[in-house]
Amino acid sequence: MNSKNFNIKTFDDSIIETESALEEFYKIKALAETKNILYAAGITEYKLPYLERIAEEMQEYRLLIMVENGRSFHGVEKIFEQHYGKVESDTGFSYFPIPTRLMRDNFASGVSVEITSDMKRIMDDMPYVKEAAINLAGRYPEMGEGYAELSACEIYKYLDVVLNTAKPVMVIIWNQFLAMNYILNSMCKEREIKVIYNEYGVLPGTVVFEQNGQMGESFVSSNSEIFNTLSVNEDDLEKADKVWKYLRLSGLNRKKQPVNNAINKIKDKLKPGRPIILYFGQNDYESGLYPYTKHTKEFHSPTFTSSDDAALYLAEIANKNDWNFLYKRHPIISERVKTNDYPLDIILMDNTDINSAIDMADICVTILSQSGYISTIRKKATLMLGYNQLYGKGCSYEAFRREDVETALYNALENGFTPAQEESFRSHIARLLRYYLYDDIAITKKFSFANDVHKGILFLKYALNGQNQLECMNSIAKENDFLGTGISMMQSLREISHFAETNKKPVFLFVGHVCFDHEIDYVYQLAKQMPAFKFVILTEHYRATYKKIYDPDYVKLYLTEPKDIHLLKFFIVPELFTKNQYPPNRQIFITQQMKELIDREPCINEAVVNLKGDNV
Repeated sequence: MNSKNFNIKTFDDSIIETESALEEFYKIKALAETKNILYAAGITEYKLPYLERIAEEMQEYRLLIMVENGRSFHGVEKIFEQHYGKVESDTGFSYFPIPTRLMRDNFASGVSVEITSDMKRIMDDMPYVKEAAINLAGRYPEMGEGYAELSACEIYKYLDVVLNTAKPVMVIIWNQFLAMNYILNSMCKEREIKVIYNEYGVLPGTVVFEQNGQMGESFVSSNSEIFNTLSVNEDDLEKADKVWKYLRLSGLNRKKQPVNNAINKIKDKLKPGRPIILYFGQNDYESGLYPYTKHTKEFHSPTFTSSDDAALYLAEIANKNDWNFLYKRHPIISERVKTNDYPLDIILMDNTDINSAIDMADICVTILSQSGYISTIRKKATLMLGYNQLYGKGCSYEAFRREDVETALYNALENGFTPAQEESFRSHIARLLRYYLYDDIAITKKFSFANDVHKGILFLKYALNGQNQLECMNSIAKENDFLGTGISMMQSLREISHFAETNKKPVFLFVGHVCFDHEIDYVYQLAKQMPAFKFVILTEHYRATYKKIYDPDYVKLYLTEPKDIHLLKFFIVPELFTKNQYPPNRQIFITQQMKELIDREPCINEAVVNLKGDNV
C-alpha cells in the first residue's frame, strides 16, 4: 500500500486550502510517466476489494484513487488502515485525499465570503461550476453567503491541477451528480477523457459500469428500445426466475434496513379499507434533480422539480380520493429536512424497513428512485413519474405529465401488477444479468448471480479500446458464452444435475472422443454384462447432440438392439471443450485465481502446455 503520513492541519474556516492536499498528490511517484486511471469516490470497505481487483488485472495502468470522504487527511488514512491493518501491503494502487473543506459534509457552517472577480469569471466560462454551486447551496443551507460559489470554484481549480498532472486515460466516477463529480464529469467531457460511471446496480447485490451516464442518462434508460431487443435464451430466463425469487424472499438490499416497530405505528394512522399509496423520494442533490435544468427535464424528471414537489401533488390526489398517502423520504433528505413542514394528510415513514413498507401498500410511486426496482421485485404495482432504468420496459406504469398521474393511479389500483408486466420484468432481469450488472463481491448473499468481477474489468478494457456501451455489453455477453456460462455449458450441467437427483446405481464413467460407432457399441456390450451399474458416457465429440445420440435410426450399432439404448446415459461437454472448437485468436486475461489454480494443480498446468502445443 502506498502509505502516507498525512499531516492534520487546522484550517481557517473562511478559507478552503488546496495546497496541503496537492502536496500529498504530488508525492505519488511518476504521475506523468504512467498510464493513469483516476477513480473518484467516497471510499468504504465495500469498494476496496473491487479496487484491488481492478489494480490486479490492469497492471499496465496505475489506479489513482481520489478520496472524497474521511473529513480530514487523517480520516482518509484511517479508512485504509481499517481495511488493511497497519502492516503495509502492495495493493497496486495509489490514493490521495481531496482538500479537507471540500470533503463531503465538511464545509464551514455559517461562514460568508465575497464572490471575487476570479470566481465570477470561472462560473461565467464554465456554467457547470455555477450549477454545482447551486447544488451545494441547496444541499447545505447552513453555508454562508458566497461559500457555495467559493467551494465550486476551488473544486474546479483543484481538479484542473489533478487532471493536468495525472493526465488520466480514463476517469471512473462513483455518483456523477455529487457537486465534486458533476464538475469532474464536465471537465472530462471538455478534455475528451473517457469517463465510466460506477454505482450500485439496479438489482441488490450488484454494481454497474456505464459509459452513457446514470439513472435516466444510462444506456438502459435512454436507449430502452435497443436494450429491449438484446437477445436472451431460456437459460437466461430460467436464471432470472431463480434470482427474482431469491431477491423477493430474502429481501436483499444494498442498505441495512432498520429493525423497529415503526411499521405498526404507521398502520395505526391509516384510514381502514382505503387504498394505500406509497411514494418514495430520492436524494435530489445526488440524482440529477437539483438544480432543475433543461437537462434534468429531458433525462430525469420531465415534470416534477423535487421529491417534495411530487409528494405534495400526489397528496392532493390522495386527499381528493380519500386514499392513504405514505411518503418515505430518502434517508439523506430526511436527516436534513424538518418533519413539520408537510400537510397533516401526508404520513411520513422515514425510518422503516423498505420491504415491509412496500408489502403494506397497494401502489408504489417514485420519480426515479431505485426503490422502484424493489417494489417491482416484490410484485407491487409501480408508477414511475420520471426516468431510470425501468423506463420503457413494460413492467411499470408511467406518467410523465401532471395531468396523467391520477389516471395512472386509477389504472394501477384497478389492474395491479399484471401478468404482462411480470413477463416483461422477467425478461428485463435476464438482460440485466447477461449484459449489464456485475457482482458486488461485498454484500453477503446465497449465491452470485451477476457477471463476475473479471468481466467488469473486461468492460473497462473494452471501453479503453474504444468500444461504446452497447459494444461493451455485447462483448461481455459473448465472453459469457465463451467462458462457459452460455447455453451449451448450462445444458450440460442441467442434464448432469437432473441425472444425479434420480440415479440410484454406482456409475461407470467413460470420457472421450466417442460418438455413434463401434466404440459406443463396445460400451453397450459392457453395460449388458453389468446391470448393477449405470454406464455413463461424457462425450467430447464436436458432432454429438442429444437428439442424434438417442435416435436408434441414427446410431449405427452392430451388436446392440434399439431396445438397449436406455442402458447408456450420455452427457455432452460444452462446445468449448470439444476438439478443435476453440475460437482462434481470442485473447483472455489470466486472472490471479487462474494462476493460483494452475500452480496448485500440476495436471492443469500440463493440460495448458498440451493445448498450447496442439493449437498453436
